[in-house]
Amino acid sequence: MSVRATVVIPTTGERGPLLELSLPTVLAQSVAELEVFIVGDGVGPGARDTIQRFVREDSRVRFFDFEKGRRRGERRRHHVLAEARGEIVCYLCDRDLMLADHVAVLERALADADFAYTLPIFIPHMSDELVFQHTDDYSDPADRATRSCSLPLSFVGHTLARYRRLPHGWRAAPPGVATDAHMWRQFLAEPSCRVAFCPRPTILYFHRDPHPGLPVPERAQELTIWAERMRAPGWQAAFVERARDLAIADRARLARSPLRAALKRWIGARSPGTLSWLREHRSLSALGTWARGQLAPYSPRGALAAARLARTTMESHVLRPHVEDFESAELVPGVRLEVCWVGERVGPGPRCAVFAFGDELMRLDCFEGEGAHMHLAMQQTNAATRGDIARLWFPPGSVADNIARGAFELEHNLAYAIAVNKDPRVRALRVPAERLAHAAAWMRERMEQMVAARGLSVSTRPRP
Repeated sequence: MSVRATVVIPTTGERGPLLELSLPTVLAQSVAELEVFIVGDGVGPGARDTIQRFVREDSRVRFFDFEKGRRRGERRRHHVLAEARGEIVCYLCDRDLMLADHVAVLERALADADFAYTLPIFIPHMSDELVFQHTDDYSDPADRATRSCSLPLSFVGHTLARYRRLPHGWRAAPPGVATDAHMWRQFLAEPSCRVAFCPRPTILYFHRDPHPGLPVPERAQELTIWAERMRAPGWQAAFVERARDLAIADRARLARSPLRAALKRWIGARSPGTLSWLREHRSLSALGTWARGQLAPYSPRGALAAARLARTTMESHVLRPHVEDFESAELVPGVRLEVCWVGERVGPGPRCAVFAFGDELMRLDCFEGEGAHMHLAMQQTNAATRGDIARLWFPPGSVADNIARGAFELEHNLAYAIAVNKDPRVRALRVPAERLAHAAAWMRERMEQMVAARGLSVSTRPRP
């Protein structure tokens, strides 16, 4: 049998009840010519019995039974891909479910690309709600050079040929860096890598929740509900249509990638004088007017979507300062923390920011130079700000003092910024205290490392 796709499913411990539900969704794909590699990273005897039963029942399934490796056993995935025969490689987390056309959608996309991903959506625990992850367009090498790729494992596919040309392949990620993001950056770091975004939901993704995640019986109960729905005639097609409608209403996400490209062309077609004026005055009116017309066919909320998208595009492609050492960490689905070194006009310095559904909730800046300052900016926290940024200015102190203060504000006041936000989706979010404490410590460490790496001292005072 010719193999069109290799599907890799990493697993560990006693997660047999999850594989009982997730693995059949792979074997039921519309593309039947596939091989399924189950990569065991220290599986228990119960899970091993479950996997071996699938191996006996379906010749397409292979089991690689490794002892527990470093971190999540990422290097094991590299070893098994040496035996892959599929033209493309897809993945599935053992707690996710795959709609029947997932492999087919990625296969079509990868006919003209090296790396592809489908529409990322999250299903909160024991909920029918669909949450859309902020999705950047990674097709432009200039864009992805300054963006962190946080795509979860199950949404991504790539060609086997391109994987075998990577410098490392799967390997253990550094502390504080997500395993999947560390892998995808190898693809996106190559300017010649062709990337495709498939604006179609093909995966039911269930977030792990705070470490160590839900107990297996509780997660299996949740997957059982969704697996039964998936087997009902016509349910998957109806789900795709529902998700598409919600995606269009949610700031026209299906139009985001082509519209961003069009906005960039619009900006590039302006005269150099106009581009300089846009940078200087940060005017969004012309972009907003143009974008409304482009979004009108997609959503009755096109005006609001256009204004937000125009702002995002302006900030990303016209106003974005020089960014270095960019890193990103997901706090919970829909909320991520970004840390980087920026070269603002007021002076260079470290920055961290928290985003929810693509909007900034909180930002900590520490700049040197003539316009030196240190402040915490809280975006959209209450009606009094009218959408502007409310700044909490820190008293003069050393860089280390102010970074430590910023970590304190992140750990103790992000909940306030979420609770009083104007967006009801943001107000519904909950970030566990232990997760915030870990994120604050990571942010503090990274910002101090950025300062030290540039030969500066954290004991200096950022304000004259």
